[in-house]
Amino acid sequence: TLPTQVISTTGVEMDLLSIARAERTYFATKGSYASLDELTSSGYLTVSRARAGYTYTVDTTADGFTVTARYSPPPGDTSGLPYPTLTIDQTMEIHRSH
Repeated sequence: TLPTQVISTTGVEMDLLSIARAERTYFATKGSYASLDELTSSGYLTVSRARAGYTYTVDTTADGFTVTARYSPPPGDTSGLPYPTLTIDQTMEIHRSH
């Protein structure tokens, strides 16, 4: 349902901001950006790798990072709701795409 979708994406957006803040802190300390595994294992991040059907990935370059949250419906889900893909990068702006 739409209210559940709004709640789900709000939590995901908060997670993306937390991951992006961890990337910025890691960069300030280490001089490079890190994978999601590196952020977690080094103690910079405590956010789960998934929330409400969304899973998170991090792509890094020497100049920046992109955190992506993609939705995968559970088996048997026939609702067809258009959950967006969400991204954030070093600009700290969240972008949505369908």
